[in-house]
Amino acid sequence: LWLIQHEDIPAVYASEFVGRTKSWGHYWVNIYNIEGPEGITRKRLRNPKMAEGKVTAEMKKDLFEAINHDFPTEYGGGLWSGPKVSLYILKKYNVEIHRYTGWQLLCDAGFTIQSCRPNHADSSDEKKREFKKKPYQKGSKS
Repeated sequence: LWLIQHEDIPAVYASEFVGRTKSWGHYWVNIYNIEGPEGITRKRLRNPKMAEGKVTAEMKKDLFEAINHDFPTEYGGGLWSGPKVSLYILKKYNVEIHRYTGWQLLCDAGFTIQSCRPNHADSSDEKKREFKKKPYQKGSKS
């Protein structure tokens, strides 16, 4: 906003100058025009309840205990995921969180993505055995 107001730079160029998209500059100009300088300050900082976050420590503790078991069958079963954590929080506490927040909660609980290494499309058991039989020779470029 300072660039737009004091340096007379259009919002499109000012937003790109600070590393944002063109629409980002227009968004903040509109907020400023509608709400004034108060609209620019973070609403999260003005609202202490939002600053605390939606998921309380008690909810996290309950979730971390539930994660050690399979996902409840009444909600669909299967492995835990970000969307399933958000569904669990919604059903149990009636608090809506984004699926990414659910994923962050899974990471906070120490979960990581675990997947098997994929097989090559041309691999077969015979080719694997043949590859294992070849001795490694120092200096060979194969």
